[in-house]
Amino acid sequence: MASSGTYTCQPTANAQSAYQRLVITRACPSGFFMSNGSSQCFKFFPRTVNWDDARTRCHAEGLQIAMPANDVVAVALRKDLLDTYGKYGDWSNAWLGARGGDPEAGRGGQMVVVTQQGARTNATISPESPLWYIGQPGTVTTTSCLRLSVSLTTTLSTPGRTYDSYRCSYAWDAAPLCEVPLLFNYNDLIVNPGELVQLDCGIIGNYTHCVWEKGTNNIK
Repeated sequence: MASSGTYTCQPTANAQSAYQRLVITRACPSGFFMSNGSSQCFKFFPRTVNWDDARTRCHAEGLQIAMPANDVVAVALRKDLLDTYGKYGDWSNAWLGARGGDPEAGRGGQMVVVTQQGARTNATISPESPLWYIGQPGTVTTTSCLRLSVSLTTTLSTPGRTYDSYRCSYAWDAAPLCEVPLLFNYNDLIVNPGELVQLDCGIIGNYTHCVWEKGTNNIK
């Protein structure tokens, strides 16, 4: 299957969709960017707010607070933000879509993904993840939120350690990083004859952005 370009697909009978046709593209709309190793479309608002206000800002734009799909994207995002917005200005870090879990739900002390990302939603970020900055995440409580550290100092000294746990209410050191939400799933779509593809798709206005994973079974 081609890794880029535009495809027009017909959903199969068991695909849950109100659409008769779906245009899939790996390009992002104007004002968005895609990091290396990612099919996510991100948008950054370089003005510091607390975590709740960052999430609200994303929702107001029809987006959701961003969460890197994997470790490669998390590292690439830091470089992209630093390269684009520079090392000075009214921000130095970005809020991400995870926060301390609810002890009453058995998630106490865990950093839990709250961004809607299919199977990754409600997943926990291991305290042993190599993405944590030195000494992080420390003690995680319900007042702890995930931050992407984008300061020049940490980028140079620890290029692969991008995450830290930060108090959600602090409004002076992190800005909203948003992404196109994955609003619905297509379980079976034919992209090329005989290929089974799972798609997670999101919409901004008339724009449809999809992330696809090639399946192992063929459609006959």
